[in-house]
Amino acid sequence: MKINYTEPDHKVNQGAPEGLSGVLLNVALIALTVFLFIFVLRYTISLAAPHIPFSVELKLRGIFSTFVSGYTLKDSAEVEDYLENLVGDVKRNFASEVPDVSATALCIKEENAFALPGAQIVITSGLINELDSEEELLFVLSHEVGHIVHRDNMKGLGEMLLQVGLAVVLGPFLPQETGSVFSNTNIWTSRSFTRAQEYKADDFGVMVLAKEVGSVAASLSVFDKFNKMEEKMGIRKGDLAQSLSATHPHSLDRSKRVKLGEFKNLLTEIQRNSASFSNFKQAVKEKCALQLAKD
Repeated sequence: MKINYTEPDHKVNQGAPEGLSGVLLNVALIALTVFLFIFVLRYTISLAAPHIPFSVELKLRGIFSTFVSGYTLKDSAEVEDYLENLVGDVKRNFASEVPDVSATALCIKEENAFALPGAQIVITSGLINELDSEEELLFVLSHEVGHIVHRDNMKGLGEMLLQVGLAVVLGPFLPQETGSVFSNTNIWTSRSFTRAQEYKADDFGVMVLAKEVGSVAASLSVFDKFNKMEEKMGIRKGDLAQSLSATHPHSLDRSKRVKLGEFKNLLTEIQRNSASFSNFKQAVKEKCALQLAKD
């Protein structure tokens, strides 16, 4: 008996090759899913953070202070007292719900100030050197107190843990191209949250200036300095790529909000304690120079 063997059709269980439109659709669906997932998690963190008792947050101060301890300006009671007095006044008059706020100067040339978990504010010698008055310093410190009052530092901690957790859990299972989508959507979702936080902290700082000084002009001069710093870094208003990824609003937009805001009639400059500020600024400059020379 003769058997005729016929080669089976191997294409019978194969689907049609996926075209470019199908690939793009899959990427878009992945991006949308990840975006919604991360957005919901971030929103949950923003709702939960304000309910963490300050007594719990203050226990984190020692942990996070170690991250900057190598740069902390040491053995300068004059600088410490000046910062603590300014921040203490803001806390007593405008943030009584916060049990304690600390302020520390760092010997770092880069201009920056930020609030760490544990209700602690740090400001670099580089930024102090750029400021011209106690009112400008008061605005910078009050802005950071605003972050603490709004629990933005705890939200930031939650988001950091979220990013690490997602990277550890999902990273090994994501293809390279999907990982890129994940990374970009993480940036895009954080942008709206952090910009809103910056505007709210600005509002708090401006409010403190209005009530403590009787003028909000110092906030405008600070934003003008920030704008010049941004220009040196190549950051310009209107750049699409930067506007999509930047976590902070552009300084010109922040300045515009002040000019059109609640205290727009308090733009005349008023200065106080200019001698005290000059002594403070000089002390920071000299002591940081000595400390950096030793290191």
